[in-house]
Amino acid sequence: MTDELVRKLKSFRVYHREYERVCEDSFAHAALGAPGSIILIVGPTNAGKTSILSNLKKRLVLPKEKWTDGEIPIAGVKIRNTDGGLFSSKDFVTRCLAAVEHPGFTMSAAEGGCYEPRGSFAETRLHRMFERSLEARKTKYFLVDDAQHFLLSGSARKAAHHLDTLKSLCTNTEVTLVLAGTYHFLEAWNLSAQMNARLTEIHFPAYGTDRADLLEFERILECFEPHVPLAPSQTLREWRKTLHYGTCGTVGILARWLEKAIKQMHARKECCVSYEVLRATAWRQSQVDRMLTEIRFGLACMNDPFEEFENAALEVPAPVRKSKPFVRKPGRDPVPAGAIP
Repeated sequence: MTDELVRKLKSFRVYHREYERVCEDSFAHAALGAPGSIILIVGPTNAGKTSILSNLKKRLVLPKEKWTDGEIPIAGVKIRNTDGGLFSSKDFVTRCLAAVEHPGFTMSAAEGGCYEPRGSFAETRLHRMFERSLEARKTKYFLVDDAQHFLLSGSARKAAHHLDTLKSLCTNTEVTLVLAGTYHFLEAWNLSAQMNARLTEIHFPAYGTDRADLLEFERILECFEPHVPLAPSQTLREWRKTLHYGTCGTVGILARWLEKAIKQMHARKECCVSYEVLRATAWRQSQVDRMLTEIRFGLACMNDPFEEFENAALEVPAPVRKSKPFVRKPGRDPVPAGAIP
């Protein structure tokens, strides 16, 4: 019974206000943008960016069964750190080649149906192979998840080099690149001036503390209620302050917390999720503080430059003229001794 509850909760998707807005914005920029465009979907950890990419993959192109033979109009990868916890550009481009099913890769049953390279190739050759593969497969869109891992390149210079390589790839192949990452990716993005100029940013924020956000968060809790075993007179909305604070208004973290609460309920051999079970599975204060720090950093990076410019312009006082124009001040030049009789 508990397994079924957890499975249903994991597969459940809440189509809330910010999710729908980001879906529509990203689809419009990807579908209507010029070939070679670069789109960045940025937000806090577990905001639902991976779900946005899945939504794009379904909407941008026809279903897979309708693709013509040999064509892969859309593909994507999720970045993983394999080089001692650092980002490996060679592993990244290898995964990209596997995503477009390059002939130099073979299906490996031992690896769970993954594509494995037939031989060893230099990284420069792998990049050329990837460019040719995108053209041969007539790929229009390429999606990259967990893009913040570009920062783990060992140095800022290397991270900027990887981003410039992506920019050149989009220019040469006219493929629209869609990246999804946490706020920390904005640090890497600012390292590359060329990429910064080509970027379209789409912000996927958490729900804050203003009235409109709190009302939407309460509606989200109402959507989750049928999937969480509660006492007959109990609702998640009664715990909205605790749930909002413990998740920093992030829907993905809320779903994980409720999943943990259901598992804890099963461990205690109880039939309902109580407030005690909810508190027992809450994140520690230090973890909540880290989430808040990340969100504050992101909001500072995503501030409105025009608003700052307008506020600064309003704060500068207009110069006040103390005398009439074109009238010389008589006391400005010293009078020579003896000039006055």
